[in-house]
Amino acid sequence: MCLIFLQIRDTSVLVRLRPAWEDLRCYLTAKGRKRFEVYVCTMAERDYALEMWRLLDPEAHLIGPKQILERVICVKSGMIHFCS
Repeated sequence: MCLIFLQIRDTSVLVRLRPAWEDLRCYLTAKGRKRFEVYVCTMAERDYALEMWRLLDPEAHLIGPKQILERVICVKSGMIHFCS
């Protein structure tokens, strides 16, 4: 569970990670494992999606900094577009 800026209510967010997230992240990032490409698909706004991904992959092992904008996909009103 991550808590950001609890004192500032306008920017606070409480995130409860699913119990198996750490196991899955370890599996996907195991040494020598290059057979997975990770994408984020969400109905959230771009800034929220990027911040949540930063919390889920803080060291950018699953999606590198150069790939993040093309691999975070936002879905709005039945339309899919890249959050760039």
